[in-house]
Amino acid sequence: MTAFFERNEYELVVLSDSVQGAVAGAGTYLYEDTATVAATANYGYHFTMWSDSVTANPRTIVVTRDTLLTALFDRNPYVVTTQCDSVFGAVSGAGTYLYEDTAMVTVTANYGYHFTMWSDGVTDNPRSVIVVCDTVLTALFERNEYTLAVVCDETQGVVTGAGVYLYGDTASVTVVANEGFVFDRWEETGDTLTAIEVVMNSDVTLTALFDTIYYSLTLGSNNPEWGSVRGGGEYAYGTEVEITATANDGYRFVQWSDGVTENPRVVVVVEDIELTAEFEESVGIKTVDGMNVTMYPNPTTGLLNIEGEGVVRVEVYDLGGRRVMSVEHVRSIDMSALPSGVYYVRVALADGVAVEKVVKK
Repeated sequence: MTAFFERNEYELVVLSDSVQGAVAGAGTYLYEDTATVAATANYGYHFTMWSDSVTANPRTIVVTRDTLLTALFDRNPYVVTTQCDSVFGAVSGAGTYLYEDTAMVTVTANYGYHFTMWSDGVTDNPRSVIVVCDTVLTALFERNEYTLAVVCDETQGVVTGAGVYLYGDTASVTVVANEGFVFDRWEETGDTLTAIEVVMNSDVTLTALFDTIYYSLTLGSNNPEWGSVRGGGEYAYGTEVEITATANDGYRFVQWSDGVTENPRVVVVVEDIELTAEFEESVGIKTVDGMNVTMYPNPTTGLLNIEGEGVVRVEVYDLGGRRVMSVEHVRSIDMSALPSGVYYVRVALADGVAVEKVVKK
């Protein structure tokens, strides 16, 4: 009698962490069948060994019993590279990380610069990066903006160059003094140049200081024995100064050397000024009805005719004794520009005789 046998069936169980990878080859096998098992890692992981320490993958197994195999995986390592231009700043956080580790990367800007963003557009700093692949992050920077303020008394001068500049830019600053002033120095630096260049590496304020120009007001008399003057001296540009001419007894003030008859008068000092007060002997003003000089019409509306021998000069005075007109070698004088009123007309003759008459207009 013949005995018949069959091979036993055995279970081959193949397991893995489904998060990390998948396996194949599990099933029911007959005794001494050959089974092929394989492990496939998911993204971010790699196969390391089977639970029986065999590292072959795929691997062939001769089934002789129920068998349990577990595929083991590890996370992949990835490199995080952080970089920047060292002129602008520094970065930290680069290194090798395992899949899904968190890397902390940080940027520190050098003076004069500020961080704007990473090369992937993220502006966080510091920032957390979940590492899932080799990663290169470049830190981007821009130059800081700095303000240049220029200050001065606008009545004394003008400064230019104020504005907003980028770090390291060169700003040109100029100052121009107004008339009557001269630039002295920049208050903050002591520099006396009217045109300077400023390298902008911070906010800067520059204050222009000026000195006032002083001018001489020189007064004199055409004859110190006839009269004196008052008001001369050194004055700042634009100063209003009252000057006065005072006649001595027996003399009277005629005019200043610039033709102005006002006394006292106000002079605005904008340059060196030299004025001489002109005095003359005071001649009594009286009405003389002499036949040697005739004036008509009297009253006059404008043109006053003068008849007489040897007329040298004709002078017209107002009631205050101020000379308002003076002409030489004429036979008539136009008084139409004078206000209506009473005037003294003095006629000097060649023989030294002076004839005065009262004329109405």
